Amino acid sequence: MVALTAQLSKLSDKLASLEQRTNQLLQESSACPPPPPAPRRKQQRRFTAEEMAQVAERYLAGLSINQVARKFGVHRNTVVRSLAACGVARRLAGFRQEDVAEAAALYDAGWSVARLGEKYGCAAETVRTSLIKHGVRIRPRKGRST
Repeated sequence: MVALTAQLSKLSDKLASLEQRTNQLLQESSACPPPPPAPRRKQQRRFTAEEMAQVAERYLAGLSINQVARKFGVHRNTVVRSLAACGVARRLAGFRQEDVAEAAALYDAGWSVARLGEKYGCAAETVRTSLIKHGVRIRPRKGRST
């Protein structure tokens, strides 16, 4: 900062005011807390051969991919890759083929595809498509003529 004396400048009042304001801003800025540190990226975790065997064992015992991922503290994709590396076939969610006969009988008894979807834990359209593939004639929706 340059110090000018009143003898050399006609702007001494304005410079004094500027100096005072600068000092005030410097004091205020030093009172502010520092910004928080940037969040760290989560480090990628790779399974050991023993952990991969444990992942496969738990999945084959009936745990879902999400449950296994939470248990090991990893992303679900890590579990999926581990299962693929171990040659474990994934259980796919949806309507199982062994349930089609029972679903067809219930549908013939008057159940809707929406109700069947709730029973089997999948979308009604999934049930409908499976029933059609297995030769079940689908009733028209209420209010529609066919």
